Amino acid sequence: MIIPVSVVWFFTNEYSRKPVVQELLVGYGNMGRLHARVTNKLGVLGGIVEPSDEARKLAEEEYGVPVYKNLEEVDFFPDGIIVAVPTKFHLEVIDQI
Repeated sequence: MIIPVSVVWFFTNEYSRKPVVQELLVGYGNMGRLHARVTNKLGVLGGIVEPSDEARKLAEEEYGVPVYKNLEEVDFFPDGIIVAVPTKFHLEVIDQI
């Protein structure tokens, strides 16, 4: 089930008040960077998938979350997945999820 980011703050850990929702971002291009900034600010950015070596390095430096080359490398079960790749690749990504 994908939970809209705007609802994330309703799901908090009673001890830490940190959100327990972790989002996976697929794509770190122009749109992906915007999503990364917002989800990181909300404290729910759990990881990023990006095939480009250069973009992966930038994402690692900027956010300090796990950054994967492809979906097969992801080692956690996200509460939601944000697909931020060009529209023509949406179905390809969804088929891999």
